[in-house]
Formats: sequence, structure tokens, C-alpha cells
Amino acid sequence: GDNYVLAYTCNWKNERWYCGCLNADTCGRWQMQSFSLSSPRFKIVSAEKSVMIKTTADDRYSLYVNGNLLGEGSDRRRIDTYNAVLREGDNVIAATAKDEGGVEGLVVEIEGSGIKVVTDRTWKAKLISRMSDYEKTNWKDAIFDDSEWETPTENARKDEQDRPLGFADAKWIWGKTTAKSSFRNDLYAFRKVITAVNNEKAIQ
Repeated sequence: GDNYVLAYTCNWKNERWYCGCLNADTCGRWQMQSFSLSSPRFKIVSAEKSVMIKTTADDRYSLYVNGNLLGEGSDRRRIDTYNAVLREGDNVIAATAKDEGGVEGLVVEIEGSGIKVVTDRTWKAKLISRMSDYEKTNWKDAIFDDSEWETPTENARKDEQDRPLGFADAKWIWGKTTAKSSFRNDLYAFRKVITAVNNEKAIQ
């Protein structure tokens, strides 16, 4: 018959573990998984999804997953690769990027566990200097409302002339406001919400 495993996972945030629930940002979570022992062959399927994230920017970036810093880079000709774990439900991939002259751009590709997400016009963008205090505090959270943010532009010319080898479908993206020279050196924020669903079944 059916059996259940119930587990509590602590929350890794700001380079430390939280195993209590001081506030909404530090709560851990309970997870339950069912499986059958009707056959000697069975597996317990994790609700978490392992993915590989490839990224670079012209010129600098910082990459976050669910509010946690994953890595930084400053060489547009090199692909930086990271391994990450997405929880079941909503996750947010967020990045800050800065242009230091020339044609600007951010490119990100997330793939694994049946998930494929790339930078394109479905992402959201906003200059950090134009954020409210609330936005600056909460924009890297999955539940944050980004409906009023910009739709980024895709740079097809940069894709053709300045695309590192190793990206399959991701587009170079940027916000519209930096077309004005007064904003060219400001940090841009980009975000994309990914919903991870557990579709796997135990082997009967």
C-alpha cells in the first residue's frame, strides 16, 4: 500500500541556515512524499529540481536564485556555469547587470529536470535607481509583483556578432531606459519566475 515520508528542510538564506521561522523569509518547509512497497523496486522522488544555469553579461552581473547569491562575473566572452536546486512551486531567477560602455546585454539559460528557460521578452526589468525602498528589499522574492516593470528588449544584432558559444536559445536582453545616456552606468535588475512541478511517479 501507500507509504509516506515527511521531512523538514531548513532554509539557506544570506549565507546561513534558518531552521525556525523568525519571519516569512526564514521559514523552513515541510515536504511529504508518497511511495509504494508493493514491489521491491521503488524510488522516492524529490520535489526539488536540479538545474544548470549558464550566464554572462556585457559588462558585469550578479546572479541570484530565490534571493541567494549564486555567482558574479565580468567577462562577456566567457560562459559562467552554476548548479542550482529549484524548490517545488514558484522560484525566481534574478540578476543585476551593469553596462560599462559599448553595447549592453545579459544572457541566461536554465536547463535540467524537464525545465528550459532562457532570457527573452518574457523576463522583467527595471533600473535599481528607479526602485522604491520596498522594491529594493523584495524584488528577488518569487511572490513579488513585477507586473509594472519593463518588458526587456532583445538585441538580435548582438546575438549575431557577440554571442559566446554554448548558448542554444537564450537572447541578449536589456532594459529600455539605458537608451538615455544619463542612465547608462546604472545597475539594471532582471527577474523571471519559474514554477517547478513534480510530475515524476514512484516505480510500482
